[in-house]
Amino acid sequence: MSRLPRTLNTADYCYITSNQLEEKIKSRIDEQLRDQVDLQSQADAFMGIASAAVRALVRRVEIDLEPSWGEMRNTAYGKIESCENNSSYVPNLQNKIKERTSSTMQMLHKQQYARAFADNLVELLSNTYLTNISLCKPISEAGAEQMLLDTHEIRKTLSQVVPGNPPPAAFLKRVNTTMGRIEPLLKTLQVKPSPPEALVQAYLIHIADLSDNNFKKVLELKGIKNKSEHGQLLELYQMHKLSPRYQGSLVERSPLLTNMIAGFATSTVAGQTTTSGGAATLYNLSALGNSAAASLSTASLPGNINMKFADAAGLGSALIDRFSSSTPTVGGAGTPREGTQSPLPPPSLNLPNLTITPAPNTDSPNGDSESEAGSTKLNENLKNIGKFFKRDLSSFGRFGGSKSASPAPEERV
Repeated sequence: MSRLPRTLNTADYCYITSNQLEEKIKSRIDEQLRDQVDLQSQADAFMGIASAAVRALVRRVEIDLEPSWGEMRNTAYGKIESCENNSSYVPNLQNKIKERTSSTMQMLHKQQYARAFADNLVELLSNTYLTNISLCKPISEAGAEQMLLDTHEIRKTLSQVVPGNPPPAAFLKRVNTTMGRIEPLLKTLQVKPSPPEALVQAYLIHIADLSDNNFKKVLELKGIKNKSEHGQLLELYQMHKLSPRYQGSLVERSPLLTNMIAGFATSTVAGQTTTSGGAATLYNLSALGNSAAASLSTASLPGNINMKFADAAGLGSALIDRFSSSTPTVGGAGTPREGTQSPLPPPSLNLPNLTITPAPNTDSPNGDSESEAGSTKLNENLKNIGKFFKRDLSSFGRFGGSKSASPAPEERV
């Protein structure tokens, strides 16, 4: 665990040193040459490594929380009739968040990186929690109340991620805003479908959108499968949403429900939960974590720095992936993970006049002549390769004497 914070702190040190080195060089050379000194791309590469380390730290927390999310998905929220305490998975989830974030914060030397880690963690856990809610259908009214109670406890724990008494106001606002967006959905699920007007009114007040598909997602989360009841609720929704009472107060689509994985058939294959429907496929929550971690914002990293993350972040991620692999190589370094690109291209030889001749067509009547031409070309290629290596080895006295005393390649052939 300590390697990632050390990587982040080292990358930050190298970033600062690169800028200082650029200024130092400029102060010691002629003025007309100073514009040619630019180490910004090198500094950006180090900052890209720092941003990749932040994402990796958040990913570590997500991996620790997966057993708790699995316990949540195994809870029958459709059969809950009353709630008094938190769900059984919440205490373990809270302890894991506190332990992992506390140890991480102690090893981050700068507040800006600690805040970036905390902001990205809150965003990721909010999205993961929402996805798990969609996988817990059907959800009864009491089950929605239970989830609402759990949401308050999780939000309380996230509010304490950044040390302080009280924690920074800006961070508390971010936590309340991010986790608070889930509450309208749970409050809508708390309403019974009978009378049907009550559920429709609750949806228009809390979710407040015009999307029939999003309304159907709520009905599926509640487990309403009766076609007549389903059709009646949808008809009432279409009628009420166009009434003057809600004119101008409804959005086209709620971002919360539009991005939510609901309305897809779920199954279990080889111990993995899958959801099918359109392009949305979720093999397990770690797959979601990969996509979420890849999209984590680095905007909260040093605000006074003009950073170019397009290539630098990719370099940082590639380096993190390359050296975090447990598979050893001959040189001792880890191999890149599957699906990632090595940050350094393989070396290539610049062989002179080397061309590749295709194999002769044996079915052709001119097969013999083509074979002779190919053989001649091959001999020329081998001769050129020999010249190339003899010319290069001539610069080493041990193999071919000094460069000045070595005869020309043409003379040695």
